[in-house]
Amino acid sequence: MATPSEAVPPLPVPINSGGRWTPETAPRAGRPKGCLNKTTIEVKELAQSLIENPEYRRNLMERITAGEAPQMEVLMWFYAYGKPKERVEHSGDFNLAEVIKRARERAKGIK
Repeated sequence: MATPSEAVPPLPVPINSGGRWTPETAPRAGRPKGCLNKTTIEVKELAQSLIENPEYRRNLMERITAGEAPQMEVLMWFYAYGKPKERVEHSGDFNLAEVIKRARERAKGIK
């Protein structure tokens, strides 16, 4: 029978003199960075199987051509030709430096 010290592998030893973990020796927990969680993978696989289904594709094509799926129609345009850039226009004289200066002055008065 294994003793408790044999059952659990020892933790890495901190390298620096302050007794703190370093990035090289710190224990790792959780899933690796950039790795998808199980639910995300399952949902993605389900969505892919639905999209790859010939019956679903045929039905979608019928709905789009009948005008019954306007959101999908717009999405198809975006995929086919790209989404146009959204432009925001404003009028008036806006000086960011002046706005910051006034905000700082107001903040001084609050203290």
